[in-house]
Amino acid sequence: MAQRSDGYEIVSSAAINAACRKLLRKAVQLGKGKEFVRGARIIINKLQNEALTFGEPHFHLRHLELEIRIAIVSPLAICYGVHEKSRSVFIKEVKGLAGVGLDID
Repeated sequence: MAQRSDGYEIVSSAAINAACRKLLRKAVQLGKGKEFVRGARIIINKLQNEALTFGEPHFHLRHLELEIRIAIVSPLAICYGVHEKSRSVFIKEVKGLAGVGLDID
């Protein structure tokens, strides 16, 4: 995904990327495409620049040195891990919020 020389590298799997595309298609169908793009841009910016303060800590994987965090920027929710030493963010899950009609499962 995205990387900045002064921030965190964002790593996402093909499955996460496919889920994001599916959510975007659903958002466009619902007339919420602009809101989706706005939320996604905010999330990417926060992950690149403020990964350890964005959202809320969920749990810590001590042996992997990962802090797992969750955050919401309507219409999206994200769960991700931060590895501070390598300045990497690993996206675990991205979901749409049910209240705006983007709950897909």
